[in-house]
Amino acid sequence: MSSLFISSYIVLWVVVVCLSFLMLLVYRQFGLVYLKTSEGVARGGLKIGTTVPDLSLKTSFNKEIKLSQYTEPVVLLFTSPSCGPCKKLLSNLNDLIIEFPKLNIIVFSIDTKVEDSLPNVRCPIIPIEDRKLFEEVFKGEVTPFGFLIDENRKVLSKGIINDNNSIKFLFDTSKKKNLKDVIDQQTAV
Repeated sequence: MSSLFISSYIVLWVVVVCLSFLMLLVYRQFGLVYLKTSEGVARGGLKIGTTVPDLSLKTSFNKEIKLSQYTEPVVLLFTSPSCGPCKKLLSNLNDLIIEFPKLNIIVFSIDTKVEDSLPNVRCPIIPIEDRKLFEEVFKGEVTPFGFLIDENRKVLSKGIINDNNSIKFLFDTSKKKNLKDVIDQQTAV
C-alpha cells in the first residue's frame, strides 16, 4: 500500500510542476499581448513627441552618421542577434527597402561588436556592444522595437516591430498617414 501512495505522490508532484510551467507560459503570453496594446506600447520607449538626441553613430562599415543629417522621417529599428523575431525581420527587411527605396531605416544591433558578422541589409547597421544606449537613451525594454522620428528627431510613433507590416504600421499610427503616401510625397519633392 505504501508503494502505491509514494507513486501517486510522485505523479502528483510531476503534475504540479507541469502545471506551474504552463502557468508561466500563459503569463508570458499575456505579457506579449499586453506589450502589443496601445497602453503597453506607450509604456515602453521614449514618449511620443520626445526629441531624440542628435547622436553621432558609426555603422558596421565604419561610416559616421548623425540623426540630424536626415531631412525625412527615419525608422530607428532596435534588434538583437539572440532574438528570433529580429533575425526573421532582418532577413525580410531588404524586401521592404526594395519596395520603398526612399525609406530611411537605421538598424541598431544590440549586444553586437563591429567584428561580428551582421546580416546583409541595405541600410545602415549600428552595432552596439551593450544595451546602455537602448535602455537609457531610448528607454527600450524589448527587441525588436522601432521608433519613427521626423526630420526634427521628434518621436512620431513607436512599437514592437515583428515584420515589415509593423514598420508600415508605425507610419499609419503617426500623423504621416501611411508609408506609401510619405514615400510618394518625398518622391514628388
